[in-house]
Amino acid sequence: GELEKYLHANQKTLGVEILDIDYFKQYNDNYGHQKGDECIKMIAGELQKLVQEHPKIYAARYGGDEFVIIYPGLLFSEVESFVKELKRNVQANAIEHKYSKAANVVTVTQGICFDVFSNGKSISDFLKRADDALYEEKKVGRNSYRIIQM
Repeated sequence: GELEKYLHANQKTLGVEILDIDYFKQYNDNYGHQKGDECIKMIAGELQKLVQEHPKIYAARYGGDEFVIIYPGLLFSEVESFVKELKRNVQANAIEHKYSKAANVVTVTQGICFDVFSNGKSISDFLKRADDALYEEKKVGRNSYRIIQM
């Protein structure tokens, strides 16, 4: 798409994040679907704030309780600080989650692929790697993040 063309033309960096609500199934099962929806809306709201403050960043729901955030043309340190900020902001909503093994409030785990967007790479390659990072991180713990390269 347009973003890929732009990134290729400028040999820019790309960060792609997949974010997952910790123990969302347990949340939904115990608090009910309406509360589950409110929980998802809270995350969506935090992402909306991020995107409004930083128009270059793009975010979308990726199905179920997963969201994708795209950080084009940023430094590694900038991407990492956005990742940490998002984590803090979600936790600061202090939505009770008694059934989470990660914390007593709703938290997220984040997997990120960050690299230079050079020829022969596509955004879906980055997505796949971000998914790997998320999966690896969830094996170790939740309410945390992992950033890997291509």
